[in-house]
Amino acid sequence: MSHGMVHHKRYRRRRRKWLKRAGLSVGLMALLAGIALWTVTRPWFLGWQLAPLLAERLGGDVTIDRVEYEGNGKFRASDMTLSVPQIAGEGGTIAKVKEAEVTVDPGALQRGRIRLTNIVLDGLTLRLSEDATKPWLYNFMQLAPEVIRAGDQRMSPKIRIHDAVIEVGRHEAGRYTPVGERRVAGWLEPTEAKDGWYEFELSEIDEQGTELGDAGIQLQGKWNKKTNEEECLIKEVTLDDRMYRMLPIMVRRQWDRMALSGRVKQMHLHWKPSEGPGVEFAV
Repeated sequence: MSHGMVHHKRYRRRRRKWLKRAGLSVGLMALLAGIALWTVTRPWFLGWQLAPLLAERLGGDVTIDRVEYEGNGKFRASDMTLSVPQIAGEGGTIAKVKEAEVTVDPGALQRGRIRLTNIVLDGLTLRLSEDATKPWLYNFMQLAPEVIRAGDQRMSPKIRIHDAVIEVGRHEAGRYTPVGERRVAGWLEPTEAKDGWYEFELSEIDEQGTELGDAGIQLQGKWNKKTNEEECLIKEVTLDDRMYRMLPIMVRRQWDRMALSGRVKQMHLHWKPSEGPGVEFAV
């Protein structure tokens, strides 16, 4: 056998070994990728990741009873709560959600991370509880969302609210007293500037989900998750006992001084941590 033939056979053997090892490596990588994808779509993993993420983004304590993956970066979370530990009792529970459809970035999910893009809420109860001893200090003002750093490219999710009850109450020494509620639907979206501001619009609906139009209230405004600064414009306000009970203590005092009655075009509420609250009526 010539030297060239021996060299050729050795080359073929080495080539087969290399191809076999390469095939094994590719197969192993595919297996690991499959295991990783399977892991990140398990309910226990999603629940383990989602609750701390929402707690960080919202600045409160978050619990989720159940999470189910539906494919294509969508999963459904049931029986969620948001609360603040600084307020004892029911006054510290800011939100309860029966069901939320959450959409995430599929690419980030495959890398084992959850990056929220859209959230649709059904059966939301938003509890706005004012400290009876400290007017205009509400439970949600105790939230401490994560600080947004310059250059942070993470998405802030768009939020759609199909059915929500805004419940207003007062809390004192661990006791919570509800004083009124409104059923609404609407949306909450981050501004294009990505500076922590969210814009929102909510319209009052009946129990069948139909907008009440001029017969109900319309809310428009914005909220900064970084500073908790907020503005809210309430349009076409009927000055009745139901509206009176739901307003902040300081606004009710101003209402009494002005002896308001009938209907006003709009009410503008605003609050800054450095300046405190303010309210204007447009008659």
